[in-house]
Amino acid sequence: IDTGAFCEKKYLLDKIFRLGIDPNQISLIVLTHGHADHAGNTRILKDEFKIKVAMNKNDVSMVKNAVNDFPPGRGLVGTIARSMFVNENDDKGNLPSYPTFSPDIIFDDDDFDLKEYGFDNCDVIYTPGHTSGSISVKYNECLFAGDLFMNIICPQASLFATDEDLLFESIDKVGRYDIKRCYPSHGNNFDFSKFLKKE
Repeated sequence: IDTGAFCEKKYLLDKIFRLGIDPNQISLIVLTHGHADHAGNTRILKDEFKIKVAMNKNDVSMVKNAVNDFPPGRGLVGTIARSMFVNENDDKGNLPSYPTFSPDIIFDDDDFDLKEYGFDNCDVIYTPGHTSGSISVKYNECLFAGDLFMNIICPQASLFATDEDLLFESIDKVGRYDIKRCYPSHGNNFDFSKFLKKE
């Protein structure tokens, strides 16, 4: 799930090999969305190890162009964080570039089934809001949430959203699943049941 930022290519490959994983045995990469810090190494893995790539149709243009707008910040913290990040790149709010690619599997909403890739207890959940093509992956009682949530200081909804209403609709949606642990892409994993009670 996701391939990290292009600048972390060596770290990613080293970690894969240190874990004793043969990249040639990886059958699929699922991207939670098309931003540079999530899709940056996809082209390398796809080309070098012939791994197929799946993602939601609404973010495909991002990875084909590899330059995409950073979403607006939510609230004061999100706005400040965004301004700091944008200043490091350019005044238009574009994320860093990375090698472009075309996904092998393009799916719509919740209609992608991972069973043929060996995951019987796995659901791809369409969770737009951060981007229009954002998805999360539920495996057993764990949710790999992409940027639906962040846990930099405390667990919370993403600080950045292209559509804030959709973001909270997506949070309500995953709240209807049996999820005990949430793994956001930014920050530590957290107890999802406690988060829902707090909300």
